[in-house]
Amino acid sequence: MGETQKTQYIEDLIAWIEDNLTEALNIDIIAQKSGYSKWHMQRLFKEMTGQTVAAYARKRRLTKSAMALRLTRLSLIDIAIRYGFDTQQNFTRAFRNHFALTPHAYRYASELNTSAFHSRFTPARQAEKQPELITLPERVIYGESQQYQCLYGDFVEDKQQILTQYLHDFIRDNKGSREQGYITLQFTPCAQRREYHTVSLMCGLEQREGEYSLQAQRDILPGGLWLKIAFQDRPRNFSAFIIETYYRHLAQPGLSRRPGQDFLSLDLARCTAEWLEGYFFIPVNFHLPNTASLAS
Repeated sequence: MGETQKTQYIEDLIAWIEDNLTEALNIDIIAQKSGYSKWHMQRLFKEMTGQTVAAYARKRRLTKSAMALRLTRLSLIDIAIRYGFDTQQNFTRAFRNHFALTPHAYRYASELNTSAFHSRFTPARQAEKQPELITLPERVIYGESQQYQCLYGDFVEDKQQILTQYLHDFIRDNKGSREQGYITLQFTPCAQRREYHTVSLMCGLEQREGEYSLQAQRDILPGGLWLKIAFQDRPRNFSAFIIETYYRHLAQPGLSRRPGQDFLSLDLARCTAEWLEGYFFIPVNFHLPNTASLAS
């Protein structure tokens, strides 16, 4: 099997695993799907990804369960069963070993511990700019807001068109502007439905010093440390980009997401209804590793 065939095989297998993280999943089932023996499938997977199939599936399930804890009101046992744990005790043990917190403590922590997140494996990536940590001053944004509810796990598939249309309308209404455009986003558990989370959006322009806006709605983005990553793509790909950014770029030692909204800063002069150029920002804190135990 050539490298191209190996890559395609792993891409297809990863896609199937990702689609079945909430289903009964074991080595026998995965091997049957792959069309190869368990031995050959596991050897090839380890060669291409650097990890075993079981370890990959477990880390991805724990990462998804961590976000379910923060974005839904599902009970611990519901989340445990959804992601393949037969008891709440087994789930709690595995979760604590991976995140160094119990599921209950993780759900109510002031910051989102993302350092142990595990992203979807992609065999081949195009050259891309790496995110950077920067400090920003406070910003005041004024514009229009919107909220909608989304079934957890279906942020891309379920309500993607709402976010895409929101971006389309904002670019259309500000066509030709030389201002910086802003889209703020916040994800919170839905109060009415346990399996859903609420997406709160606001689009607008930055308020300049001494400027008064008749707009009734405004948003304040506090100053602080932010993770900044370039976004240059079609509007319909923005929701998938957010998920990828959280699961991959926030998974860094010492990094955690602090309370607050994410925002997308857009260069409106370069944006069209079918193409966006700008930067995505996530509020973060960086904690240096505890080296006290290393002191002699």
